[in-house]
Amino acid sequence: MNRKLSFLLIIIASSFHLLAQNLRLEGTITSAPNRQLILTQYNYGEQTIVDTTFSDETGYFAFTLPDTLNPGMLGLFGGQNIHYELIFNDEPIRFISTGSTQNDQISFIESDENKIYYDYVFKKTENIYKINLLNSLIKQYPKDDPFYKRLTDEYTKLSDEIDSTVMLHAKQHPDFLAVKYMLSDRPAIPPPGLSTPEETEWLKKHFWDHVDFSDSSLINSSILSSKVVAYLQLFQADAQTPDEAQDLMKPALDTLLEKTTLNGKVYGWLLQYLVNGFESVGYDKLLIYLNDVHAAENICESKTRKTVEEKLKMAKTLAIGAIAPDFTAKDLNGKTIKLHQLKANRIVLVFWASWCPHCVKEALPVLKKLYHQPGRNFEVVAISVDENIKNVQQAVNEYGYDWITIAEGKGWDGDIPLLYGISATPTFFVLDQNKKILAKPHNVEELTDLLNP
Repeated sequence: MNRKLSFLLIIIASSFHLLAQNLRLEGTITSAPNRQLILTQYNYGEQTIVDTTFSDETGYFAFTLPDTLNPGMLGLFGGQNIHYELIFNDEPIRFISTGSTQNDQISFIESDENKIYYDYVFKKTENIYKINLLNSLIKQYPKDDPFYKRLTDEYTKLSDEIDSTVMLHAKQHPDFLAVKYMLSDRPAIPPPGLSTPEETEWLKKHFWDHVDFSDSSLINSSILSSKVVAYLQLFQADAQTPDEAQDLMKPALDTLLEKTTLNGKVYGWLLQYLVNGFESVGYDKLLIYLNDVHAAENICESKTRKTVEEKLKMAKTLAIGAIAPDFTAKDLNGKTIKLHQLKANRIVLVFWASWCPHCVKEALPVLKKLYHQPGRNFEVVAISVDENIKNVQQAVNEYGYDWITIAEGKGWDGDIPLLYGISATPTFFVLDQNKKILAKPHNVEELTDLLNP
């Protein structure tokens, strides 16, 4: 090959490589001058920060997108109602917006994916708003009145317009990522004229009619997570207590597990999402249910399967009503403490750290006040997740904690934090005299209600 030609081809190839590395997301949000903006990406259903920047006095901003960014949905956050979801599929993105809401006056100058996606978003948002207004009227309007048919016809027309918008873009741009997202994001809209209970039953049966669970790209967006939350809410509507809500949701879990089984990635994402969500709200019964039906066994990816299995087993071990795992350790005074040998009507286990401001400034002062009140009928065992035991001793001296304090000096990897699956501080367990777990308060308000004589 001619050396000059070869050299030219190298230069051209390098130029294309540089262009691929320098795709940009830029725009102007006129209502957000001099504002910090955070760019995130949805990866396997979770949002991770890609970059941060500041807008200028006009609201203009720009991000240079890393070449490692996978196609999917991006989140752009700026506080005070500045929140956009954008489609990234290896093309530059440029828009202008007033920034009042995600749907308000946003116009894309570059990005064909986002132009068609927001065409759909605008249509869906506007029509769903009108459908909800009509639905309230239809339910109260006499069915034998001639105007009733006009109401139901308009309702159906608005519903059909959403589908027509999606199908038009699907026909014109079948390979677009935005089209995949639209097809699965389409809302299931009940036929007009149903009562509220009938609507709920219809939605339970048809909620997932449009979702393509074989499409793994959905887990790089907010679409599935939003739909899962909305679907589970359908089953909680009649619940009077958290326990009832959990029992009512079990059929919904069965449906979700069945529908996602054929796609290992989507199934793994779903189970991880459910487990993390149920952990955060203390839905132990559902975690135990997922463990008992061996849900984690169908996860293909070994690391995810192991993580989920461990969490489900831990949930059963630490469920309310279970006997708290025993441990033996030395306290700060060198005295050997064996949990199951402690004598008290109740025992509060609190996992904390000297570097945790919420612990030392908010949670533990409340616990200390309860501990020193007349008629106290509980003991406290405070387990530190500090790595430096001297810091623990200093905090105990400074704040006057005179309960049992244990510090292994191993951080989160201490034997006791691992035994109790601790991932945040402060974390509370309240045990009875037989060391049975009575409660796992999420905050000091719940703890106070439990411990007040």
